[in-house]
Amino acid sequence: MWNIYFLLSSVLIFFIFKNDWRKLAILFLLLIPFYGLIINTIRPLTNLAPLLYDFSLLIPLYLLFFIKNKQKEIVLPHELRGIIFLFIIIIFLQTINPFNPLPLIARIIGLKVWLFYLPFIWIGYHCFKNSSDILKFCKIFSLITIIPCLFGILQYTLSIFFGHEVVMNFFYSADVAAAVTQNYARFNLTPSFTLLRMPSTFTYPTQFGNYLLCALIPTVVSIYSSSNLNQKNIHRLILILIFLASMASGLRGMYLYIPLFFLLFFIQRKNFIIFFMIICLLISIYYVFSSNFRFLIEYIYELSYNYFHFFFEGFNLNNLRDFIGHGVGTSTGAIRYVVDQDLIQAGGLNESYYSKIFYELGFVGLFIMIIFYIQSYKLFDNCSKNYEEGNLLIFVQSSKALLLTIIIAATKGYYFNLFPIDFFFYFILGVIIKLKSKNEYEKIHKNF
Repeated sequence: MWNIYFLLSSVLIFFIFKNDWRKLAILFLLLIPFYGLIINTIRPLTNLAPLLYDFSLLIPLYLLFFIKNKQKEIVLPHELRGIIFLFIIIIFLQTINPFNPLPLIARIIGLKVWLFYLPFIWIGYHCFKNSSDILKFCKIFSLITIIPCLFGILQYTLSIFFGHEVVMNFFYSADVAAAVTQNYARFNLTPSFTLLRMPSTFTYPTQFGNYLLCALIPTVVSIYSSSNLNQKNIHRLILILIFLASMASGLRGMYLYIPLFFLLFFIQRKNFIIFFMIICLLISIYYVFSSNFRFLIEYIYELSYNYFHFFFEGFNLNNLRDFIGHGVGTSTGAIRYVVDQDLIQAGGLNESYYSKIFYELGFVGLFIMIIFYIQSYKLFDNCSKNYEEGNLLIFVQSSKALLLTIIIAATKGYYFNLFPIDFFFYFILGVIIKLKSKNEYEKIHKNF
């Protein structure tokens, strides 16, 4: 029955937006915080719930884009063209890898995780007609961020007063509540400060944290590009909400990734000394007023040691299969919906994204992906050098800061393969390619 619903919704969306695929692309991005609410509602009814937006929105979007887009530009720059071609080749080779123990349906899911969102490079390239469209999109995206932030903060506040399990069971059914909070997971960051897993409007907390990282770009751009003080203050308040929501999410990594993003951003802005002084001041205040400082430092050390050990553990070479790769899907969590968990990396996933690449795609695949991210970074960096100042420079610099943050965070988790970064990164990459090519075109024609 749900197959029919998804098909009908896909057809309906196709005809509603048949005259302008860009509106559908922007709508899809702006609705990111709300898919989880629908998915969590229908999850008890169908295993296809996580594919809601893929079927209902992305398939019509891709069809409309390739049907309606008449521009014949070569989107990919030469530094990415060859490596993306090799990336696609290695994915298909690892789909038919004879060592792959997964059935066909599981391999298709693994293939989908790697390649389904790649077209967002082309969508990002063609989505905005001018710079004002980018800035308008950023401001709307930033304003919508208020909703999931407040929702997550509310969930955390209520959980402190009434209990984690009680509050989550109020928002969701018991089975869904356990799933979206990782069985009501909690961590003591200090003896007196407990972190609770909060999904906000998403299907699980990591998606919420990923969204908050993505939301930093439009929020920072909106602060710098706002034309008056009132608008700036609104987006500054949203930024504060992102800080609070990241703390409420219960994700320990957010305490590192949010400051890391701004450190990388302010280094580009040459304001990193001020940021460093603020961090030192905060640490000093915490040290003076907190009796838990030593506990916190020991906790961070122990956690970091465990993650480093876990990271290197993912690169063990025991046989030829480990070197050439086990095949797509064999280290992908989503496969558990169609196969036994024991078939996925021998029943225990290594959460490092780079370990996942190595396990599924082998040494060659890891080498290709590393080159891809290096070339992507160079593209972001070259684009930032093309803009001396202005709002577009803020967009490029904040995008570059996010890319570096995710590259570092990927040592711990599958950030490049998880919603919404799995398509948001490609989208931003497409926009950056367009900005770089447009700027170079204008410079060339100014010389004539």
